[in-house]
Amino acid sequence: MKNRFFGLLAVLCLNSMACRDKGFVDEYSGIIHRGQKDIAIREVSLDTLFVDGSHTSLDGEWHLNGDKLYFIDRSLVGVKEFALDGQYIGSHIERGRGPNEVLQSMLAGDFTGIGDFVAMDRGWTVSLFNKDFEKKKSYLLFEDLDNDAQVWDDLMKNPDPEEHRMYEFFINSKSIRFLKDQIIIPMITEHVDYNGFYKTANSQNFWLESYNFLMIDIENGKTGKLFGHYPPIFRESNMPAFSLLNFDTGDGYLYCSYGADSLIYVRDVEGKLVKCMGFAASSVKGEYPETSTFEEYSQYSMQHRKKYGYYKQIKAVNGYLFRSYKKDGDAGYGLQIYKGEDLVGDVDFAEELYVIGYAEGFYYGVLPVDMEAEQFRIVRFKLNIN
Repeated sequence: MKNRFFGLLAVLCLNSMACRDKGFVDEYSGIIHRGQKDIAIREVSLDTLFVDGSHTSLDGEWHLNGDKLYFIDRSLVGVKEFALDGQYIGSHIERGRGPNEVLQSMLAGDFTGIGDFVAMDRGWTVSLFNKDFEKKKSYLLFEDLDNDAQVWDDLMKNPDPEEHRMYEFFINSKSIRFLKDQIIIPMITEHVDYNGFYKTANSQNFWLESYNFLMIDIENGKTGKLFGHYPPIFRESNMPAFSLLNFDTGDGYLYCSYGADSLIYVRDVEGKLVKCMGFAASSVKGEYPETSTFEEYSQYSMQHRKKYGYYKQIKAVNGYLFRSYKKDGDAGYGLQIYKGEDLVGDVDFAEELYVIGYAEGFYYGVLPVDMEAEQFRIVRFKLNIN
């Protein structure tokens, strides 16, 4: 994969020449791949906790903060708190216009290093709460930017990837994260003439120039900079069904993985790409079909994801980086484990396991919800590595 990556960069130099004439600089040019492949972990022993989810929508995001588990409900307003043994403790944040309430359900959230909690709701409002879930700040996405109608008219006629208002929250990613004192939000443009759903000249520009992330200074209510572009593999083939990005932050870095790309890209606190790492799973061939129209995407994307393997959730915790992936066809799922830049583990599972954190000597993760029993399945395990 590494040789293919750098060979592709050479080919893309000619294709991106026009963009460079406009001042565009390809951040992937010359990026260094680091790390070794030395797999010592092939299996882990899971302890499973069954948690009653009947008082939730069962659709949400799990976090581990300190010694507590938290479930952010994406369909109902609120955060449910549990002990590490799965016992229910209580609920935080309700629907309403009160000082500690929100109007709409939360799409994504994260905890800061000092225990504060931040969430984005379905109205694109970002709210910052303290460790007791008392609201400190609220910020409506792009509320501090010029809302001149002429800007919208100009963007419709002439798409500009440097314009913040070209973008909206990438709802399929369902994550926001803290990086230092900034909130990192995944973004996407769905401009009718500037996207990757159609294979056109503009779709090449979309994969090359559009941004993936936005920084927000929540304390001062300021929109920060856009940063991060799609990696070169998407310029080679138009495949929006596998462009879903997953990311996490840890130790002052942002780690980003894309569905069709075996590499993991590492950025610093300024959003600058500093290196890439990661190795392909042997059960993910990467032979993805192209999409030429939005109709093709709508009709076949789910079918293609079922057929082809791709990379999924990523989590940085306790000095390790975990990345789940789906294998080709019905072969199941896997979990890659990185120590620093090195791949040290690759474990097979029948279902996807997404790691959420570390506490009291165990790594914690979640398996798909048992919808019939209305139960969450939380697992914990230890890593045995010399």
